[in-house]
Amino acid sequence: PIAPGAIFRVTGARLSNGTAAAAPDRWPTSLSGAEVLLDGRPLPIFNTTPDSITVQAPFNLRTNQRVNLAVRSQGLT
Repeated sequence: PIAPGAIFRVTGARLSNGTAAAAPDRWPTSLSGAEVLLDGRPLPIFNTTPDSITVQAPFNLRTNQRVNLAVRSQGLT
């Protein structure tokens, strides 16, 4: 389960172009060539490595509902 507003990590292989961290006052929705989509909506990204991306769930995320999570990197989802 993912709680509204939670910060969580997505892990896998070749998720981004490299290691990067967002500025503390701005979390972009694209970093190191990667985006994380929750039901098609891009999530704010805190940092990336080639094998993980740390993001924040929307505060208006409905609880106890199934959602689709996808990573788009280098044009591939």
